[in-house]
Amino acid sequence: MRVLFLAIGDRSVASSRVRVYSYLPYLRKQNFKIFVMRYTSSWQSRKILAKEILAKENKNLIAKVVNRIYGTGAALVLLILAPFFDVVYIQKVALFKSTIMLLKVLNKNIIFDFDDAVFIYQDITYMLRKAAGVVVSNRHLKKYASSYNKNVYELISPIEISAYSFRGDDNSVTLGWIGSPAGVRYLSPLILVFKSLKEKFQKLNIEFMGINRYGQLEPLSDIVKLTEWSLEGERRFLEGINIGIMPLMDDEWSKGKGGYKILQYMAMGIPCVASPVGVNKEIIKDGTNGFLATTQDEWVEKLSSLIGDRALRLRMGREGREIARERYSYEKNLSKLISILEETGCQSKNSERAKNGN
Repeated sequence: MRVLFLAIGDRSVASSRVRVYSYLPYLRKQNFKIFVMRYTSSWQSRKILAKEILAKENKNLIAKVVNRIYGTGAALVLLILAPFFDVVYIQKVALFKSTIMLLKVLNKNIIFDFDDAVFIYQDITYMLRKAAGVVVSNRHLKKYASSYNKNVYELISPIEISAYSFRGDDNSVTLGWIGSPAGVRYLSPLILVFKSLKEKFQKLNIEFMGINRYGQLEPLSDIVKLTEWSLEGERRFLEGINIGIMPLMDDEWSKGKGGYKILQYMAMGIPCVASPVGVNKEIIKDGTNGFLATTQDEWVEKLSSLIGDRALRLRMGREGREIARERYSYEKNLSKLISILEETGCQSKNSERAKNGN
């Protein structure tokens, strides 16, 4: 089967990396013929958050012009190549209606994939209606997409277990968070939690990766270390923490998240404390591979349990890594993606046979 992928960015964009690029070696081993295009240039992928691209919120005029030119060029190449592939797989790019109309003439087997609640910031209903199939990362997004398309498939953003090794543990404890600058809104409500933990455990280290300046977190500047995100440095950061966190707000955007940072923690054998919002409630089995916490008191209590008990960290870390391997690895989710591709690729053929009475 021949599949043409249009990814929103390069490997530096997390959603493109885990939902497109990391699948490619596995698909090629299954004799799929793959061609991948990017909707944004590598420069844009590194300088502009994917959400800002999708929402068209970027204020830089030059970046806007480059984005439009590059995106238009990508759309034209997509149209030229589409007839030569069995399936066109569009990851998180809401194309113009005119482009989709023409694309449908050239290739009816279009899959639209999205892993955030992007519908909050832009209208994706036309993409959903015109796609032969829709792939989403969790139940919340599936419920929304199912209002516009009958062929909606749930496929979590998987983790490449082989790329991570068991973190193990040591006597020093580092509490860590990894994400993007937008994550400040989730961390700032826990300022008093972090201060309380530092007072209680004076040797505790706290480090956040992906936030370049304190801003709202200024009250933590003396106890929290900020590390700039890079694809190369991500692994080193994870190797240096013992406990991971994923706080969220109970809002529409958070419910659409895929819980990928939790999977990263689990793949490293790092226990996690997370908010019981969206997919977090499915990934974290409270008391098994981590804890769920809502109030500030719960955050302090459950993090304190992990900080003060090395054996508990090890047990939960091992359990988390095993769960990640059994449920959330590429090996376990590859068959789902292949079924989606094959089913979508066969739809138009079956339709043509029906029309011809065969």
